[in-house]
Amino acid sequence: MKYGQNKEQRHLRVYEDRSEYHTGEGVPETFQEGMISNEAKKRIKKVKGTFEGGFLDRLIDALLAGAEHVNTTDVSPEAEACVNGLVDSLTSEVGRALIGLSVMQLCVKSIAPRQNIRLHKGSSNRVSFSWVEGISMRTLDKKHVTPTLRKY
Repeated sequence: MKYGQNKEQRHLRVYEDRSEYHTGEGVPETFQEGMISNEAKKRIKKVKGTFEGGFLDRLIDALLAGAEHVNTTDVSPEAEACVNGLVDSLTSEVGRALIGLSVMQLCVKSIAPRQNIRLHKGSSNRVSFSWVEGISMRTLDKKHVTPTLRKY
């Protein structure tokens, strides 16, 4: 199926306690709302610890040094084309936020492959909105990604 086909079948249903993403193919993907789960807490701890350990700095340093040991074998040609398109569209005025967001999401997926990057909000506070399997990407960006990208 080509991208864009069955567009009318793709939709999001929002309920009080969850959202369902329907693609028109089988069972919808369900995203529960509520306090973060214990599994999400473990993923958050792993992601934060990896960032605090200099993950992004080491990766950028290795790439700037021309290191050939950086693993890119799992990147599909389509994904590589998308990343190249983002980079090519970057100017001094436009695109920095999108690049920063993309870098953060790619880092999160590299560190915790099971983390769904759609679930960008996670909280242990009952009053705040949160995805049960979410992580606070705004906090990760503010503390780790944006400062590192500014440095380079």
